Amino acid sequence: MPGPQVILNMNKLLELEREAPGRADEAVGKVAKLCTDIIGLSWSDQQPSPPGGPPGVDTSALKNSVVYEPGNEPLTWIVHDGVEYGVHLEYGTEHMAARPWLLPAVEQTAAMIPPEWLQEVVR
Repeated sequence: MPGPQVILNMNKLLELEREAPGRADEAVGKVAKLCTDIIGLSWSDQQPSPPGGPPGVDTSALKNSVVYEPGNEPLTWIVHDGVEYGVHLEYGTEHMAARPWLLPAVEQTAAMIPPEWLQEVVR
């Protein structure tokens, strides 16, 4: 299941790339870094955390596993975690309510992008 996405205006990115080669990819990477920075600040200090709120930190494994890296397509960067249970916290399970950590960060990141640069937020 693909996760939340911030999709930037490709015309703006290509315009930036024509004006300053390499800067468009750098800009997209900065958006991905911003998202990981927001994630790093969003954890609950409650154990267990309330349903619907961000997850609490127990071992810090999820929190410390969140990274951003270039994707396989041009002008694509991916923010992801490195633990198996991150998706279960994000969306919940039949036995546990969701404690989203990625979508709220994606939405906060998108809110910081100038509107002419933002094409869509996929939830």
